[in-house]
Amino acid sequence: MAHQANYVMQNSVLHHLNLPEKKHLRNVHEQGNIAAAGAPSAIAQNLHRFNKGDKLVYAVLGAGLAWGGGYMEAN
Repeated sequence: MAHQANYVMQNSVLHHLNLPEKKHLRNVHEQGNIAAAGAPSAIAQNLHRFNKGDKLVYAVLGAGLAWGGGYMEAN
């Protein structure tokens, strides 16, 4: 999962990394760019897709070039 500023940019990254679209959570096409809140909102909207032990990697960007990322495992 990556920063949600641009749907086309995300498709380009997925293509270059050879990642299937179904493995990338996003909601930019529904909510627009909500900065660093994009990752937690996409995770929350897709909780039903996770099974115990699933691993999630995320990266976020906020205003003023604030950034972060992490790794989670579903319970």
